[in-house]
Amino acid sequence: MIFGVQAVINDATKPCWFDEVRVWADASATRFMYHETVASSTGKNWIVKLGSCWGGWDSNGNNPSYHSPGGYRIMRDYQIHFSGRDYTLPNFGDGLSIKERWNKLMMTSYRYLDITQCSDIGIVANWATVSENDVDGSLLPQRTSFSGSGTPQYEFGSEASRTMWRVAF
Repeated sequence: MIFGVQAVINDATKPCWFDEVRVWADASATRFMYHETVASSTGKNWIVKLGSCWGGWDSNGNNPSYHSPGGYRIMRDYQIHFSGRDYTLPNFGDGLSIKERWNKLMMTSYRYLDITQCSDIGIVANWATVSENDVDGSLLPQRTSFSGSGTPQYEFGSEASRTMWRVAF
C-alpha cells in the first residue's frame, strides 16, 4: 500500500483509491505496532510477535523470518511524514515518538538476528527463543525447544529462508 501511495503522491491527478489507501496504510502501520509487537520487561527493546498475536520474549518463542527491519523503516518513514491522521495514536506508556518506537523495533530485530544466527555460516534457524538481560538490555539466546509450525527449530528451512529478503527490503 505504501509503495502504491508513494508512486503517485506527486501526480497532479490521483487515482480514485488514493485517499482511502493513503489513510489505510497509516492505520495499518499503527495497528501493526500496537498489536503485533511487544516491549521487553525493561522497555529497552521492542520485538515483533508472531502471526496471530503470540510469541515474543523468552519461552514464547520467535521466528527470525518475521523480523522485517526493511519494512519497519518504510512504515516509520511513512508515518513520520503522514499528514491528516484522523485518529489519535495509541499511548504505549513509554513516552517514545513514532520514530523512536520504530527505530527501537528495527534495532531489536537486528540484535535478535545477530544473536540467533549460526556463528559458522551466518544464517538463522527456523525458530529461536531469546530473553533480555535485565541489567543492560542485551539480548540473550536461549537453548529451549520451540517450534510454532512443526518445522525443525535449529535448521535453516522454509521458515528461515524468508529472513534475507525481509532484512534487505
